[in-house]
Amino acid sequence: MLNKRMVMLGVLFLAVSNCIAMNPRADQALLEAATIGDVKAMEAALAQGANPNATHGFRITALMEAITSTNPNAVEILLKRNADVNHVCGDGWTPLYMAVMTRNKILVSMLMEYDAKIDDNLMDAMRDDKAKRELVKSSMKTALEKRQKRIDESQKKLDAFKAAHSTSK
Repeated sequence: MLNKRMVMLGVLFLAVSNCIAMNPRADQALLEAATIGDVKAMEAALAQGANPNATHGFRITALMEAITSTNPNAVEILLKRNADVNHVCGDGWTPLYMAVMTRNKILVSMLMEYDAKIDDNLMDAMRDDKAKRELVKSSMKTALEKRQKRIDESQKKLDAFKAAHSTSK
């Protein structure tokens, strides 16, 4: 009986905390700000509790709206807040698909750095378009180079830490 009550209290706590965390006005403000790439307004909406994965009509996310604004700073804010880079909207598009359609290498590379996947829909869109294929290919290379740089920097820090904390024998 006690375990059942504890489970019920846990479920109630989660439900209440989810309700408190939701802020539809902030979500709407985030979506509107992302549409025009207004970084300050996006940051304010996120500070008020906006969900970085909030959606509106056809399941379009704030990240998708930021991509259409073509403002890399707006996209970066959402990526750093764990926006879903592989979300599929009602039309079957992903953020990466939308970035490729805008032919914006910076945005494509950013999304790939955050593990955006090339889905079948994007493959179909690139099939007969060499420019889009080249864009994705060069963006993948850029993303991999940036990742490798971060890995190398982390390894240097780890090596320095080990050297500083190793005991001489």
